[in-house]
Amino acid sequence: MRAAARRSTVGALIALGVLLASACSSGGSTSTATGSAGGGGHTTLNAVMAVEATEITPLTANQQGKAEVLSLLGTPLLQSDNQAKVFSRLLSTWDISSDAKTVTLKLKPNLTWSDGKPITSTDLVTTLNIYLDSNVSASAGRIGGVEGQDAVGKKTAKSVSGVTAPDASTVVVKLLSPNVAWTANLAGVAFNLPLLPDSVLGKVPHDQLKDNAYFKTYPVSSGPFKLVSFTAGQDAQFVRNDKYFGSKPYFEKVFLKALATDAMSAQLQTGETDLIFPVDPADVERLSAVDGVATASHQGVAPELLALNYASPELKDPRIRQAMIYAIDRVGICKQVLAGQCTTPLTNIRQISPTWSIPTDGVTSYEYNPAKAKELLTAAGWNPSTKVVLLTRSGRSYVDKAMTIVQGQLSQVGINVTLQNVDAGQLLATWKKQDDSWQAAWNSGADFTLDPVAMQTYALCSARYPAGGNTSQYCDPETDKLFAQGLQQTDQTQRAAVYKQAFTRLNQDPAEIYLYVVNSIAAFNKKITGVRASGNLSAPYWNIEDWAWQG
Repeated sequence: MRAAARRSTVGALIALGVLLASACSSGGSTSTATGSAGGGGHTTLNAVMAVEATEITPLTANQQGKAEVLSLLGTPLLQSDNQAKVFSRLLSTWDISSDAKTVTLKLKPNLTWSDGKPITSTDLVTTLNIYLDSNVSASAGRIGGVEGQDAVGKKTAKSVSGVTAPDASTVVVKLLSPNVAWTANLAGVAFNLPLLPDSVLGKVPHDQLKDNAYFKTYPVSSGPFKLVSFTAGQDAQFVRNDKYFGSKPYFEKVFLKALATDAMSAQLQTGETDLIFPVDPADVERLSAVDGVATASHQGVAPELLALNYASPELKDPRIRQAMIYAIDRVGICKQVLAGQCTTPLTNIRQISPTWSIPTDGVTSYEYNPAKAKELLTAAGWNPSTKVVLLTRSGRSYVDKAMTIVQGQLSQVGINVTLQNVDAGQLLATWKKQDDSWQAAWNSGADFTLDPVAMQTYALCSARYPAGGNTSQYCDPETDKLFAQGLQQTDQTQRAAVYKQAFTRLNQDPAEIYLYVVNSIAAFNKKITGVRASGNLSAPYWNIEDWAWQG
Protein backbone atom coordinates (compact mmCIF):
# COMPACT_ATOMS: atom_id res chain seq x y z
CA MET A 1 0.00 0.00 0.00
CA ARG A 2 1.24 3.50 -0.76
CA ALA A 3 0.79 6.43 1.61
CA ALA A 4 0.66 9.85 0.05
CA ALA A 5 2.89 12.47 1.61
CA ARG A 6 1.15 15.43 3.20
CA ARG A 7 2.55 18.89 3.84
CA SER A 8 2.81 20.21 7.36
CA THR A 9 0.17 22.85 6.72
CA VAL A 10 -2.49 20.31 5.81
CA GLY A 11 -4.57 18.98 8.68
CA ALA A 12 -3.66 18.81 12.32
CA LEU A 13 -1.24 16.07 13.22
CA ILE A 14 -0.86 14.42 16.54
CA ALA A 15 -1.52 17.39 18.75
CA LEU A 16 -3.60 19.16 21.25
CA GLY A 17 -7.05 20.10 20.72
CA VAL A 18 -10.62 19.44 21.51
CA LEU A 19 -14.13 20.09 20.50
CA LEU A 20 -15.61 23.19 22.12
CA ALA A 21 -19.12 22.02 21.72
CA SER A 22 -21.94 20.70 23.83
CA ALA A 23 -21.66 18.13 26.57
CA CYS A 24 -19.89 14.94 25.54
CA SER A 25 -19.69 16.02 21.90
CA SER A 26 -17.64 14.22 19.26
CA GLY A 27 -15.67 14.81 16.07
CA GLY A 28 -14.49 17.95 14.33
CA SER A 29 -12.57 20.92 15.64
CA THR A 30 -13.37 24.53 16.43
CA SER A 31 -11.54 27.79 17.07
CA THR A 32 -13.03 30.86 18.68
CA ALA A 33 -11.79 34.31 19.67
CA THR A 34 -13.28 37.13 21.70
CA GLY A 35 -12.41 40.70 22.57
CA SER A 36 -9.39 42.79 21.65
CA ALA A 37 -5.77 41.75 21.79
CA GLY A 38 -3.59 42.42 24.78
CA GLY A 39 -0.52 41.20 26.65
CA GLY A 40 2.01 38.54 25.69
CA GLY A 41 5.21 38.62 23.69
CA HIS A 42 6.03 39.39 20.04
CA THR A 43 8.82 37.22 18.67
CA THR A 44 9.11 35.20 21.88
CA LEU A 45 6.35 32.71 22.61
CA ASN A 46 5.71 32.08 26.30
CA ALA A 47 3.80 28.84 26.68
CA VAL A 48 3.40 25.84 28.96
CA MET A 49 4.11 22.14 29.30
CA ALA A 50 1.00 20.02 29.80
CA VAL A 51 2.90 17.90 32.33
CA GLU A 52 6.31 18.59 33.81
CA ALA A 53 9.16 16.93 31.91
CA THR A 54 11.54 15.10 34.23
CA GLU A 55 13.94 14.30 31.37
CA ILE A 56 13.96 14.63 27.59
CA THR A 57 15.47 11.44 26.24
CA PRO A 58 13.37 9.62 23.63
CA LEU A 59 14.69 6.30 24.92
CA THR A 60 12.41 6.16 27.95
CA ALA A 61 8.62 5.92 28.14
CA ASN A 62 6.62 8.81 26.76
CA GLN A 63 5.72 11.73 29.00
CA GLN A 64 3.50 14.52 27.72
CA GLY A 65 5.83 17.32 28.76
CA LYS A 66 8.82 15.55 27.26
CA ALA A 67 6.98 14.93 23.98
CA GLU A 68 6.19 18.65 23.74
CA VAL A 69 9.88 19.51 24.09
CA LEU A 70 10.87 16.90 21.52
CA SER A 71 8.19 18.13 19.08
CA LEU A 72 9.85 21.56 18.98
CA LEU A 73 13.45 20.42 18.59
CA GLY A 74 12.95 17.27 16.51
CA THR A 75 11.07 15.84 13.54
CA PRO A 76 9.62 12.29 13.63
CA LEU A 77 9.68 9.99 10.62
CA LEU A 78 5.88 9.75 10.49
CA GLN A 79 3.00 11.60 12.16
CA SER A 80 -0.78 11.76 11.87
CA ASP A 81 -3.28 14.52 11.22
CA ASN A 82 -6.58 15.23 12.98
CA GLN A 83 -8.37 12.84 10.64
CA ALA A 84 -6.12 9.97 11.77
CA LYS A 85 -4.20 10.00 8.47
CA VAL A 86 -0.48 9.34 8.45
CA PHE A 87 1.85 11.94 6.88
CA SER A 88 5.48 13.03 7.10
CA ARG A 89 7.64 16.12 6.94
CA LEU A 90 10.72 13.95 6.29
CA LEU A 91 9.49 11.22 3.95
CA SER A 92 8.04 11.51 0.47
CA THR A 93 6.69 7.94 0.57
CA TRP A 94 6.46 5.03 2.99
CA ASP A 95 5.42 1.94 1.07
CA ILE A 96 4.41 -1.42 2.53
CA SER A 97 4.75 -4.42 0.23
CA SER A 98 1.74 -6.53 -0.73
CA ASP A 99 2.82 -9.27 1.69
CA ALA A 100 3.22 -6.65 4.47
CA LYS A 101 6.79 -7.79 5.20
CA THR A 102 8.82 -4.97 3.63
CA VAL A 103 8.62 -1.24 4.32
CA THR A 104 10.40 1.20 2.00
CA LEU A 105 11.04 4.74 3.27
CA LYS A 106 12.06 7.51 0.85
CA LEU A 107 13.43 10.82 2.13
CA LYS A 108 12.34 14.14 0.69
CA PRO A 109 15.12 16.15 -1.01
CA ASN A 110 17.05 19.04 0.54
CA LEU A 111 16.67 18.10 4.21
CA THR A 112 19.25 19.47 6.65
CA TRP A 113 20.21 19.25 10.30
CA SER A 114 20.49 22.37 12.44
CA ASP A 115 24.26 22.40 11.77
CA GLY A 116 23.63 22.57 8.03
CA LYS A 117 24.67 19.00 7.22
CA PRO A 118 22.35 16.99 4.97
CA ILE A 119 19.92 14.45 6.40
CA THR A 120 20.48 11.12 4.66
CA SER A 121 19.41 7.51 4.88
CA THR A 122 22.37 6.89 7.20
CA ASP A 123 20.61 9.02 9.81
CA LEU A 124 17.42 6.98 9.39
CA VAL A 125 19.34 3.72 9.80
CA THR A 126 21.06 4.97 12.97
CA THR A 127 17.73 6.25 14.33
CA LEU A 128 15.93 2.97 13.75
CA ASN A 129 18.82 0.89 15.11
CA ILE A 130 18.65 2.85 18.37
CA TYR A 131 14.85 2.82 18.74
CA LEU A 132 14.64 -0.89 17.88
CA ASP A 133 17.16 -1.91 20.59
CA SER A 134 15.17 -3.20 23.56
CA ASN A 135 18.19 -2.72 25.82
CA VAL A 136 17.92 1.05 25.54
CA SER A 137 14.58 1.96 23.96
CA ALA A 138 11.16 1.74 25.63
CA SER A 139 9.60 1.89 22.15
CA ALA A 140 11.43 -1.15 20.78
CA GLY A 141 8.41 -3.40 21.23
CA ARG A 142 5.99 -0.85 19.84
CA ILE A 143 7.80 -0.55 16.50
CA GLY A 144 9.37 -4.00 16.61
CA GLY A 145 9.15 -7.23 14.65
CA VAL A 146 12.11 -6.33 12.43
CA GLU A 147 14.57 -8.92 11.14
CA GLY A 148 17.69 -8.94 13.30
CA GLN A 149 16.10 -6.97 16.12
CA ASP A 150 16.21 -9.90 18.56
CA ALA A 151 19.93 -10.36 17.95
CA VAL A 152 20.54 -6.74 18.96
CA GLY A 153 18.33 -7.22 22.01
CA LYS A 154 20.36 -10.28 22.99
CA LYS A 155 23.59 -8.36 22.28
CA THR A 156 24.77 -10.89 19.71
CA ALA A 157 24.69 -8.21 17.00
CA LYS A 158 25.47 -4.50 17.00
CA SER A 159 22.99 -3.48 14.32
CA VAL A 160 19.57 -4.58 13.10
CA SER A 161 20.15 -6.60 9.92
CA GLY A 162 16.65 -5.89 8.64
CA VAL A 163 17.32 -2.15 8.35
CA THR A 164 19.38 -1.21 5.30
CA ALA A 165 20.03 1.82 3.09
CA PRO A 166 20.39 0.99 -0.62
CA ASP A 167 21.08 4.66 -1.41
CA ALA A 168 21.36 8.05 0.29
CA SER A 169 17.61 8.69 0.31
CA THR A 170 16.13 5.20 0.80
CA VAL A 171 15.79 2.87 3.77
CA VAL A 172 14.35 -0.64 3.54
CA VAL A 173 12.92 -2.33 6.65
CA LYS A 174 12.46 -6.12 6.52
CA LEU A 175 9.85 -7.47 8.94
CA LEU A 176 9.91 -10.94 10.50
CA SER A 177 6.24 -11.51 9.72
CA PRO A 178 3.47 -9.54 8.02
CA ASN A 179 2.65 -6.31 9.84
CA VAL A 180 0.17 -4.08 8.08
CA ALA A 181 0.30 -1.56 10.93
CA TRP A 182 4.05 -0.98 11.22
CA THR A 183 3.89 2.56 9.82
CA ALA A 184 0.79 3.37 11.87
CA ASN A 185 2.68 2.25 14.95
CA LEU A 186 5.57 4.51 14.07
CA ALA A 187 3.21 7.45 13.59
CA GLY A 188 1.48 6.65 16.87
CA VAL A 189 4.62 7.38 18.89
CA ALA A 190 5.61 10.29 16.67
CA PHE A 191 6.82 13.02 18.98
CA ASN A 192 8.62 10.73 21.38
CA LEU A 193 10.86 9.47 18.54
CA PRO A 194 12.61 12.33 16.72
CA LEU A 195 15.16 11.68 14.00
CA LEU A 196 18.65 11.19 15.48
CA PRO A 197 21.93 12.34 13.87
CA ASP A 198 24.38 9.65 12.78
CA SER A 199 27.20 12.22 13.00
CA VAL A 200 26.73 12.41 16.78
CA LEU A 201 25.34 9.02 17.79
CA GLY A 202 26.30 6.65 15.00
CA LYS A 203 29.45 5.38 16.69
CA VAL A 204 28.25 5.50 20.30
CA PRO A 205 27.92 2.01 21.84
CA HIS A 206 24.28 1.45 22.71
CA ASP A 207 25.05 0.70 26.35
CA GLN A 208 26.36 4.28 26.61
CA LEU A 209 23.33 5.95 25.03
CA LYS A 210 21.07 6.41 28.04
CA ASP A 211 23.52 8.73 29.78
CA ASN A 212 24.83 10.34 26.62
CA ALA A 213 25.13 14.12 26.82
CA TYR A 214 23.35 14.48 23.48
CA PHE A 215 19.98 13.73 25.08
CA LYS A 216 20.47 16.57 27.56
CA THR A 217 21.46 19.35 25.14
CA TYR A 218 20.58 18.24 21.57
CA PRO A 219 23.37 20.26 19.88
CA VAL A 220 22.25 18.93 16.49
CA SER A 221 18.53 18.56 15.79
CA SER A 222 15.97 18.53 12.97
CA GLY A 223 12.97 20.45 14.29
CA PRO A 224 11.78 24.03 13.79
CA PHE A 225 13.61 25.11 16.97
CA LYS A 226 16.91 24.40 18.71
CA LEU A 227 17.15 23.69 22.43
CA VAL A 228 18.89 26.39 24.49
CA SER A 229 18.30 24.99 27.97
CA PHE A 230 16.22 22.47 29.88
CA THR A 231 15.55 22.35 33.62
CA ALA A 232 13.93 19.11 34.74
CA GLY A 233 10.43 19.60 36.10
CA GLN A 234 10.48 23.32 35.37
CA ASP A 235 11.12 24.75 31.91
CA ALA A 236 12.76 24.59 28.48
CA GLN A 237 14.00 27.38 26.21
CA PHE A 238 14.42 27.32 22.43
CA VAL A 239 15.64 29.48 19.56
CA ARG A 240 14.49 29.23 15.96
CA ASN A 241 16.37 26.73 13.78
CA ASP A 242 17.31 28.80 10.74
CA LYS A 243 18.49 25.64 8.95
CA TYR A 244 15.06 24.03 9.27
CA PHE A 245 13.85 22.51 6.00
CA GLY A 246 10.17 23.25 6.66
CA SER A 247 8.34 26.55 6.84
CA LYS A 248 10.24 29.18 8.83
CA PRO A 249 8.52 29.76 12.19
CA TYR A 250 7.47 33.32 12.98
CA PHE A 251 8.62 33.09 16.59
CA GLU A 252 12.34 33.50 17.15
CA LYS A 253 12.25 32.06 20.66
CA VAL A 254 10.00 29.75 22.67
CA PHE A 255 9.91 29.46 26.44
CA LEU A 256 7.98 26.53 27.93
CA LYS A 257 7.27 26.27 31.64
CA ALA A 258 5.47 23.71 33.76
CA LEU A 259 2.45 25.23 35.51
CA ALA A 260 -0.58 24.00 37.41
CA THR A 261 -3.85 24.65 35.57
CA ASP A 262 -5.00 27.43 37.91
CA ALA A 263 -1.68 29.26 37.48
CA MET A 264 -1.90 28.82 33.70
CA SER A 265 -5.24 30.60 33.55
CA ALA A 266 -4.09 33.49 35.73
CA GLN A 267 -0.89 34.04 33.72
CA LEU A 268 -2.74 33.99 30.41
CA GLN A 269 -5.01 36.79 31.59
CA THR A 270 -2.10 38.91 32.88
CA GLY A 271 -0.09 38.41 29.68
CA GLU A 272 2.74 36.52 31.38
CA THR A 273 1.86 33.50 29.23
CA ASP A 274 0.74 33.56 25.61
CA LEU A 275 -0.72 30.05 25.36
CA ILE A 276 -1.91 27.52 27.93
CA PHE A 277 -2.68 23.84 27.56
CA PRO A 278 -4.55 21.87 28.70
CA VAL A 279 -7.32 24.18 29.82
CA ASP A 280 -9.48 22.96 32.68
CA PRO A 281 -12.71 22.00 30.85
CA ALA A 282 -14.77 23.66 33.57
CA ASP A 283 -12.95 26.92 32.81
CA VAL A 284 -13.61 26.99 29.06
CA GLU A 285 -16.77 29.08 29.15
CA ARG A 286 -15.20 31.70 31.40
CA LEU A 287 -11.97 31.96 29.39
CA SER A 288 -13.88 32.18 26.12
CA ALA A 289 -15.44 35.40 27.39
CA VAL A 290 -12.15 36.98 28.52
CA ASP A 291 -11.09 40.02 26.52
CA GLY A 292 -8.20 39.19 24.19
CA VAL A 293 -8.37 35.41 24.62
CA ALA A 294 -8.93 32.86 21.85
CA THR A 295 -9.56 29.13 22.22
CA ALA A 296 -8.88 26.07 20.07
CA SER A 297 -10.27 22.63 20.71
CA HIS A 298 -10.80 19.12 19.43
CA GLN A 299 -12.07 15.78 20.66
CA GLY A 300 -9.40 13.84 22.54
CA VAL A 301 -7.63 10.77 21.15
CA ALA A 302 -7.10 8.82 24.37
CA PRO A 303 -8.98 8.24 27.62
CA GLU A 304 -7.74 9.30 31.01
CA LEU A 305 -7.72 6.21 33.13
CA LEU A 306 -6.95 4.31 36.28
CA ALA A 307 -4.37 1.60 35.69
CA LEU A 308 -5.29 -1.34 37.93
CA ASN A 309 -2.32 -3.34 39.19
CA TYR A 310 -2.88 -6.78 37.68
CA ALA A 311 -0.07 -8.14 39.89
CA SER A 312 -1.73 -6.99 43.12
CA PRO A 313 -3.24 -9.90 45.10
CA GLU A 314 -6.04 -7.59 46.26
CA LEU A 315 -7.24 -7.19 42.66
CA LYS A 316 -6.57 -10.69 41.35
CA ASP A 317 -10.25 -11.60 40.92
CA PRO A 318 -11.63 -9.90 37.76
CA ARG A 319 -14.97 -9.41 39.53
CA ILE A 320 -13.28 -6.94 41.87
CA ARG A 321 -11.96 -4.92 38.95
CA GLN A 322 -15.36 -5.05 37.26
CA ALA A 323 -16.96 -3.87 40.51
CA MET A 324 -14.64 -0.88 40.62
CA ILE A 325 -15.84 0.21 37.17
CA TYR A 326 -19.50 -0.15 38.10
CA ALA A 327 -18.89 1.83 41.31
CA ILE A 328 -17.65 4.96 39.51
CA ASP A 329 -20.15 7.35 37.94
CA ARG A 330 -18.00 8.19 34.93
CA VAL A 331 -20.79 9.97 33.07
CA GLY A 332 -21.47 12.04 36.17
CA ILE A 333 -17.79 12.99 36.47
CA CYS A 334 -17.80 14.02 32.81
CA LYS A 335 -20.75 16.34 33.43
CA GLN A 336 -19.88 17.58 36.90
CA VAL A 337 -16.10 17.99 36.74
CA LEU A 338 -15.43 18.42 33.02
CA ALA A 339 -18.50 20.49 32.15
CA GLY A 340 -19.44 17.91 29.54
CA GLN A 341 -16.22 18.49 27.58
CA CYS A 342 -15.64 14.74 27.24
CA THR A 343 -17.04 11.40 26.17
CA THR A 344 -17.36 8.27 28.33
CA PRO A 345 -16.29 4.83 27.03
CA LEU A 346 -19.04 2.83 28.76
CA THR A 347 -17.78 -0.52 27.42
CA ASN A 348 -14.40 0.31 28.98
CA ILE A 349 -12.49 -0.14 25.73
CA ARG A 350 -9.49 2.12 25.26
CA GLN A 351 -9.52 2.17 21.46
CA ILE A 352 -11.53 5.08 20.01
CA SER A 353 -11.25 4.34 16.29
CA PRO A 354 -11.26 2.95 13.63
CA THR A 355 -14.78 1.75 14.36
CA TRP A 356 -14.32 -1.48 12.39
CA SER A 357 -12.03 -2.78 15.13
CA ILE A 358 -14.29 -2.10 18.13
CA PRO A 359 -16.84 -4.71 19.24
CA THR A 360 -20.45 -3.74 19.97
CA ASP A 361 -21.87 -7.22 20.58
CA GLY A 362 -20.89 -9.55 23.42
CA VAL A 363 -19.30 -6.83 25.55
CA THR A 364 -20.36 -5.48 28.91
CA SER A 365 -21.48 -1.87 29.18
CA TYR A 366 -20.38 -0.66 32.60
CA GLU A 367 -23.03 1.94 33.43
CA TYR A 368 -22.88 3.36 36.94
CA ASN A 369 -24.40 0.69 39.20
CA PRO A 370 -23.28 0.66 42.86
CA ALA A 371 -25.63 -2.24 43.65
CA LYS A 372 -24.02 -4.37 40.95
CA ALA A 373 -20.59 -3.40 42.30
CA LYS A 374 -21.52 -4.55 45.80
CA GLU A 375 -22.93 -7.80 44.40
CA LEU A 376 -19.68 -8.57 42.56
CA LEU A 377 -17.54 -7.69 45.58
CA THR A 378 -19.58 -10.02 47.79
CA ALA A 379 -19.30 -12.85 45.27
CA ALA A 380 -15.53 -12.31 45.10
CA GLY A 381 -15.17 -12.39 48.90
CA TRP A 382 -13.95 -8.80 49.14
CA ASN A 383 -12.73 -7.68 52.57
CA PRO A 384 -13.84 -4.05 53.18
CA SER A 385 -10.82 -3.48 55.42
CA THR A 386 -8.45 -4.01 52.46
CA LYS A 387 -6.33 -0.94 51.75
CA VAL A 388 -6.24 0.27 48.16
CA VAL A 389 -3.54 2.79 47.20
CA LEU A 390 -4.44 5.05 44.25
CA LEU A 391 -1.47 6.98 42.85
CA THR A 392 -2.46 10.34 41.42
CA ARG A 393 -0.74 13.48 40.18
CA SER A 394 -1.79 16.97 41.18
CA GLY A 395 -1.43 19.94 38.86
CA ARG A 396 -4.64 19.58 36.86
CA SER A 397 -7.49 20.76 39.04
CA TYR A 398 -10.09 18.63 37.26
CA VAL A 399 -8.01 15.49 37.88
CA ASP A 400 -7.83 16.29 41.58
CA LYS A 401 -11.61 16.75 41.67
CA ALA A 402 -12.23 13.55 39.70
CA MET A 403 -9.97 11.48 41.94
CA THR A 404 -11.73 12.77 45.05
CA ILE A 405 -15.07 11.70 43.59
CA VAL A 406 -13.63 8.31 42.61
CA GLN A 407 -12.33 7.83 46.14
CA GLY A 408 -15.74 8.63 47.63
CA GLN A 409 -17.73 6.45 45.25
CA LEU A 410 -15.45 3.44 45.75
CA SER A 411 -15.76 3.95 49.50
CA GLN A 412 -19.55 3.78 49.19
CA VAL A 413 -19.35 0.20 47.90
CA GLY A 414 -16.78 -0.89 50.51
CA ILE A 415 -13.45 -0.19 48.77
CA ASN A 416 -11.19 1.81 51.07
CA VAL A 417 -9.00 4.02 48.84
CA THR A 418 -6.03 6.11 49.92
CA LEU A 419 -5.00 8.81 47.44
CA GLN A 420 -1.23 9.18 47.18
CA ASN A 421 0.10 12.16 45.23
CA VAL A 422 3.25 11.52 43.19
CA ASP A 423 5.09 13.42 40.49
CA ALA A 424 5.80 11.91 37.07
CA GLY A 425 9.25 10.68 38.08
CA GLN A 426 7.99 8.97 41.21
CA LEU A 427 5.18 7.32 39.27
CA LEU A 428 7.55 5.91 36.64
CA ALA A 429 9.93 4.69 39.33
CA THR A 430 7.06 2.92 41.11
CA TRP A 431 5.89 1.24 37.91
CA LYS A 432 9.42 0.14 37.13
CA LYS A 433 9.51 -1.94 40.33
CA GLN A 434 6.70 -4.17 39.00
CA ASP A 435 5.51 -4.82 42.56
CA ASP A 436 2.19 -4.69 44.41
CA SER A 437 2.83 -1.56 46.50
CA TRP A 438 -0.05 0.16 44.70
CA GLN A 439 -3.41 -0.95 43.37
CA ALA A 440 -4.47 1.87 41.03
CA ALA A 441 -2.82 4.83 39.30
CA TRP A 442 -4.13 7.75 37.24
CA ASN A 443 -2.64 7.99 33.76
CA SER A 444 -3.33 9.50 30.34
CA GLY A 445 -1.87 9.99 26.88
CA ALA A 446 -1.11 8.21 23.57
CA ASP A 447 -3.30 8.05 20.47
CA PHE A 448 -5.98 5.40 20.00
CA THR A 449 -7.46 6.62 16.72
CA LEU A 450 -4.98 5.45 14.05
CA ASP A 451 -5.06 1.67 14.25
CA PRO A 452 -6.07 -0.95 16.87
CA VAL A 453 -2.46 -2.09 17.04
CA ALA A 454 -1.90 0.90 19.35
CA MET A 455 -3.41 -1.06 22.23
CA GLN A 456 -0.93 -3.89 22.18
CA THR A 457 1.88 -1.93 23.79
CA TYR A 458 -0.47 -1.44 26.77
CA ALA A 459 -1.64 -5.05 26.94
CA LEU A 460 1.09 -7.48 25.86
CA CYS A 461 2.90 -9.52 28.51
CA SER A 462 6.20 -8.49 26.91
CA ALA A 463 5.24 -4.80 27.09
CA ARG A 464 5.05 -4.55 30.88
CA TYR A 465 6.71 -1.31 31.94
CA PRO A 466 9.55 -0.37 31.48
CA ALA A 467 9.70 -2.58 28.34
CA GLY A 468 6.52 -0.90 27.07
CA GLY A 469 3.44 1.02 28.14
CA ASN A 470 1.76 -1.83 30.03
CA THR A 471 1.82 -0.15 33.45
CA SER A 472 -0.97 -2.41 34.77
CA GLN A 473 1.30 -5.47 34.45
CA TYR A 474 -1.57 -7.17 32.61
CA CYS A 475 -0.66 -10.51 31.07
CA ASP A 476 -2.92 -12.88 29.14
CA PRO A 477 -1.27 -15.24 26.58
CA GLU A 478 -4.53 -15.57 24.63
CA THR A 479 -4.78 -11.81 24.21
CA ASP A 480 -1.14 -11.77 23.11
CA LYS A 481 -1.96 -14.32 20.40
CA LEU A 482 -4.87 -12.24 19.12
CA PHE A 483 -2.77 -9.09 18.85
CA ALA A 484 -0.11 -11.08 16.96
CA GLN A 485 -2.76 -12.32 14.53
CA GLY A 486 -4.06 -8.80 14.05
CA LEU A 487 -0.67 -7.61 12.88
CA GLN A 488 -0.27 -10.38 10.34
CA GLN A 489 -3.76 -10.36 8.86
CA THR A 490 -3.84 -8.40 5.59
CA ASP A 491 -7.59 -8.85 5.02
CA GLN A 492 -9.34 -6.07 6.97
CA THR A 493 -12.55 -8.03 7.55
CA GLN A 494 -10.64 -10.87 9.17
CA ARG A 495 -8.40 -8.41 10.94
CA ALA A 496 -11.46 -6.66 12.40
CA ALA A 497 -12.76 -9.98 13.75
CA VAL A 498 -9.45 -10.65 15.51
CA TYR A 499 -9.28 -7.26 17.20
CA LYS A 500 -12.89 -7.46 18.30
CA GLN A 501 -12.01 -10.72 20.07
CA ALA A 502 -9.02 -9.07 21.75
CA PHE A 503 -11.03 -6.08 22.95
CA THR A 504 -13.81 -8.35 24.19
CA ARG A 505 -11.29 -10.22 26.36
CA LEU A 506 -10.03 -6.92 27.75
CA ASN A 507 -13.61 -5.84 28.38
CA GLN A 508 -14.29 -8.94 30.49
CA ASP A 509 -10.93 -8.99 32.28
CA PRO A 510 -10.27 -5.26 32.75
CA ALA A 511 -6.84 -4.07 33.80
CA GLU A 512 -7.71 -0.39 33.43
CA ILE A 513 -10.71 1.84 34.09
CA TYR A 514 -11.28 4.31 31.26
CA LEU A 515 -12.82 7.28 33.01
CA TYR A 516 -13.43 9.71 30.16
CA VAL A 517 -11.95 11.01 26.92
CA VAL A 518 -11.45 14.64 27.80
CA ASN A 519 -11.52 17.21 25.04
CA SER A 520 -8.06 18.74 24.51
CA ILE A 521 -8.40 22.48 24.93
CA ALA A 522 -5.97 25.36 24.46
CA ALA A 523 -6.44 29.04 25.22
CA PHE A 524 -4.13 31.72 23.90
CA ASN A 525 -3.60 35.41 23.29
CA LYS A 526 -5.84 36.51 20.42
CA LYS A 527 -2.85 38.05 18.66
CA ILE A 528 -1.52 34.55 17.92
CA THR A 529 -2.87 33.32 14.60
CA GLY A 530 -2.68 29.89 12.99
CA VAL A 531 -3.30 27.74 16.07
CA ARG A 532 -5.13 24.62 14.91
CA ALA A 533 -6.39 21.79 17.03
CA SER A 534 -6.10 18.03 17.11
CA GLY A 535 -6.67 15.64 19.95
CA ASN A 536 -3.26 14.38 21.05
CA LEU A 537 -2.22 15.73 24.45
CA SER A 538 1.47 15.33 23.65
CA ALA A 539 1.70 17.81 20.81
CA PRO A 540 0.05 21.19 21.38
CA TYR A 541 2.80 22.79 19.24
CA TRP A 542 2.34 20.48 16.26
CA ASN A 543 1.82 23.26 13.68
CA ILE A 544 3.84 26.03 15.29
CA GLU A 545 5.34 26.79 11.87
CA ASP A 546 1.95 28.28 10.94
CA TRP A 547 1.65 30.49 14.01
CA ALA A 548 2.29 34.22 13.95
CA TRP A 549 1.77 37.29 16.12
CA GLN A 550 -0.42 40.00 14.64
CA GLY A 551 -1.31 43.35 16.12
